[in-house]
Amino acid sequence: MLPVHNNNFTVLRLLSAILVIISHGYYVTGKNNIEPIHIITGGKLEFSAFGLCIFFFVSGYFVSKSAFETPSILLFIQKRIARIYPALIIVVMLSVFIIGPVFTELSLSAYFTEAGTWKYLYTLTGFRIRTDLPGVFTNAQFFLRGVNGSLWTISLELMLYVLLTCFLISGITKNKKIFSLINFLFLLVCLITVSAFNHLDFFYVKYFYLSGIFFLGSFVYSSALSKKWTKFILLSAIFLYTILYLLNPQFIKFDFLLLIIIALLAYLVGFYKKITIRLNNDISYGLYILAYPVQQIVFYLTGYNQSIALQLCLTLLVTIPLAFLSWKLIEKPAINLIRRKMNSEI
Repeated sequence: MLPVHNNNFTVLRLLSAILVIISHGYYVTGKNNIEPIHIITGGKLEFSAFGLCIFFFVSGYFVSKSAFETPSILLFIQKRIARIYPALIIVVMLSVFIIGPVFTELSLSAYFTEAGTWKYLYTLTGFRIRTDLPGVFTNAQFFLRGVNGSLWTISLELMLYVLLTCFLISGITKNKKIFSLINFLFLLVCLITVSAFNHLDFFYVKYFYLSGIFFLGSFVYSSALSKKWTKFILLSAIFLYTILYLLNPQFIKFDFLLLIIIALLAYLVGFYKKITIRLNNDISYGLYILAYPVQQIVFYLTGYNQSIALQLCLTLLVTIPLAFLSWKLIEKPAINLIRRKMNSEI
């Protein structure tokens, strides 16, 4: 059995997945320009950015915690593999051999002889992510193209795991103060890069944003940042963001501050003791990797209906049970397998 943690982070991860789904709901219906956060930030951020921000902060915090508490590097790697790959493999195989053949506009023979069909299997590596299958959700009526655009973050997550594993191998993690300093420096590099280089491609901006938030989570854990200091940094970030938002300087990007605010709020809410919402089942990952293709299918089957509310309701109605099955049948057994192995080696 997996332990029920005495914190709110399972709920926060669930909220994060839902925020991403909401954001994609606007894109699916071709209404991303009226997405609330998109409007507020002038198109620089969206609900999905907030959801991913929480995901990566929580990941940075707890994966770093795992790195320190796991008795061997090999077990740490196995834990990371168990958390990412089992559900990813199932989703990729379903996409290629079920969703693809059913919804492609090509004939089955053409679909299975297209190189793109088989190249999609590169996604199984977790590093070479592909989002499109031949003829699947690609016609002009789809505002959001591709089978599963959500998977791009997995490659970044895995690269950050690899970096953390390198820290473990080098022995840096043996000293929390040094590890904390390194995380702070990486955070600064990400912050300076996205703030100073106005013409940086948005694809790379997203990578720096989320990497920085991951390092922030790792820094908060390794530095054992007190609630007092967390609140001080949070209020300072809010004050600075407010001033920059009002002045709106054109020579610097300051949206990163908003993500820091969201991340630190998530940290405080996650460990808030007066109200603790415990969930036995963590369906957030399954919800995240399954929702995109479900949204595309729902949009197609409803005759390309552009009602955001309808699309979101139907998507959640279908995806939540699927994510629950993913947790019960795939993710949880894989995690428990590694946990039992770890306990046997202690």
